[in-house]
Amino acid sequence: MKRLANIGLLITSLFGYTEWGKGRSAFLYEIEYELLFRQPHLLESLTHPLILGSLGGQLILLYCAIKNNSSKKLNLLGLVLLSLLMLLVLLVGILSSNFKIILSTTPFLCFTVLLIIAIKKERLKTSL
Repeated sequence: MKRLANIGLLITSLFGYTEWGKGRSAFLYEIEYELLFRQPHLLESLTHPLILGSLGGQLILLYCAIKNNSSKKLNLLGLVLLSLLMLLVLLVGILSSNFKIILSTTPFLCFTVLLIIAIKKERLKTSL
């Protein structure tokens, strides 16, 4: 269940939706593609803490999804790093009353709850 939650978190984090200005919008996977492959100065764009944290969170969750017995702390670290971006997107959606933005974050939040439940169940198994 933990592996499924990690994969779900990775996939749903890419489908966060943002809007800005008049008629400007993008999914997070489009923004990541722009940053990684179309920017002339990759190092400058990756040094922003929010970008670096969310990419680090994705890499950590990918590692946890691949590895059989990943650390709970490592799993939670990846979740926290990626959640910072998604909760910021959710906050923007709430403040602007944009339901498309709010709805784009709900699958991520559901998989977050699933991962926390899976970690708690795993902790209960090991304590018995």
